[in-house]
Amino acid sequence: MLLEIFAVIFAITYLILAVRQNILCWYAAFFSTAIYTFLYWDVSLYMESILNIYYLLMAIYGWVNWNNKKNEIDLPVKEWSFNIHFISIFIISVSYTHLRAHETSLHLV
Repeated sequence: MLLEIFAVIFAITYLILAVRQNILCWYAAFFSTAIYTFLYWDVSLYMESILNIYYLLMAIYGWVNWNNKKNEIDLPVKEWSFNIHFISIFIISVSYTHLRAHETSLHLV
């Protein structure tokens, strides 16, 4: 249970630091992913573990790439309006509900 709490804390820290465009986000991503990889392996979720190893490698790649000043490009953070957020959440929710209903009806046949 304690490891899960640390993994979540590191994941949230990664998100906050990434939004703030802070290079320390990659350390948080690495630790969060490493913990999740261990936890998934421990409960025999091997494919999830392998997927998280990929994420672990991407955290290393992100850190290395961020340190490479030759490829520095100024990419501003874009913000969505309330309407765009609302429309996106609505579309995702309707799509998810439709897919779940379709999946459930397939199992009833």
